[in-house]
Amino acid sequence: MVLRLVQDPATDGQKVLNINSFAEWEDAVQRDPVSRLAQTALAGTRLGFLLANRERLIADIQVFNVQVELEGKVITDQKASGRCWIFSMLNILRLLVSRRYNLEDFQLSQSYVFFMDHMSKANSFLEQVLNMAALPLESREMTWLFGNAEVQDGGDYDVRISLITEFGVVPQMLYPETWESSHTDQMDTLINSKLRDFALDLRQAYEKSLNRGDSHAMAVQQARELKADMLKEVYKIMAICVGSPPQPFVWEFEDKNKKYRKLVMTPVELAQSLGHGLEQTMVLANDPRNQYNVSYSFQGGGEVIGGRMIKYVNVPIEEMKAAAIKQLKNNVPVWFGVDVMKADGVAQKFGIMDTKFNDLEKAFSLELNMDKAERLRTGDSSSDHAMVFTGVNLDENGRPIRWRVENSWGPKACNHGFLVMTDEFFDEFVYEVAVPKAVVPRQFVNIYEQTEPVMLPSWDAMA
Repeated sequence: MVLRLVQDPATDGQKVLNINSFAEWEDAVQRDPVSRLAQTALAGTRLGFLLANRERLIADIQVFNVQVELEGKVITDQKASGRCWIFSMLNILRLLVSRRYNLEDFQLSQSYVFFMDHMSKANSFLEQVLNMAALPLESREMTWLFGNAEVQDGGDYDVRISLITEFGVVPQMLYPETWESSHTDQMDTLINSKLRDFALDLRQAYEKSLNRGDSHAMAVQQARELKADMLKEVYKIMAICVGSPPQPFVWEFEDKNKKYRKLVMTPVELAQSLGHGLEQTMVLANDPRNQYNVSYSFQGGGEVIGGRMIKYVNVPIEEMKAAAIKQLKNNVPVWFGVDVMKADGVAQKFGIMDTKFNDLEKAFSLELNMDKAERLRTGDSSSDHAMVFTGVNLDENGRPIRWRVENSWGPKACNHGFLVMTDEFFDEFVYEVAVPKAVVPRQFVNIYEQTEPVMLPSWDAMA
């Protein structure tokens, strides 16, 4: 069926943008003294800086009555990359390494996990191409795959657990940053172009096999035999750009007491020595669009083939907070995902995440009325950044007032690398936290462990 646009002379004038209306609208702007003042001020100043609320600037202090010990001894910097999910997780693990080996200024290699992540994503992409080999190239699934599921810097908590469990961790001094690991755009573009090239080769091999009379399963397997050589090419690009990963390694260091130590181990052995129990952690999410007390996952989710399934239990926001507070009281940071863009440049300049920090109503005479569910439904908000909570300030009844956040934008950003987040900002823009099952109510653990997750599409706002 072909849909035709029916012309309606009575409404055609309402459909087009009429430049004659501009004069009327401009007159309204010029007659409003607040608009004219804002227009003049914003000519040379960033919106978020100009509308900074002085009262909130004073109130949002970096003072907390629950705070993790030794946090922030080194403020990490992801630079021009989207590796926040790697940095945030390693900001937790490096603290455990420092405690385990009596260290002070220490970092784990973000580049090492990044290398393993990109190799795993390349493998996952090629496997998904094979799984969708029978679909038209222009299908929505294939279109989404080519635009979203190839190699990129972002990631998910469960993927991170799979990577560290499978490949381990390495001290940064043994596998330091390179320019390409800190500025990933050109390398990612190159790899993705080659992966799409490989995808067409796989589909062509699949079609040839079908034409010979092979079954679908046999055709997929025949095409899969090409994959190892393809991954070899991706490995070469990564090794040239980021460096060849060490397996195993010799680690020589002095601890805080100036005692010399020498360890010979594999990356997996170092990860296992921390006793963190990564496999016993889980994600709690707050998505008011969907039913609470239900687990969710995503179609095609997970970059580590054979690794941990991407999954979370959807809970009321207060349950997320309670679990995070328990873990902070255990003296361990808490990983979380947030829509940091809703703090705009305020987060980077002032180190503040506060829904009341910018007074948009006074500057523009407008209000933003969408709630959290509506923002997710319309694409206005989603989790776009990962950081860790390292403290919280509680009132006399144990309710959170503000949260201490360790970021990965370097020591010159935010407030010496840290932010303060109001509890109201948590309500509106924090979407997930990862915590040990031991601090989660048993009913949610049972849902996580014993129920099949509801599968959401790959393009869902929470994916």
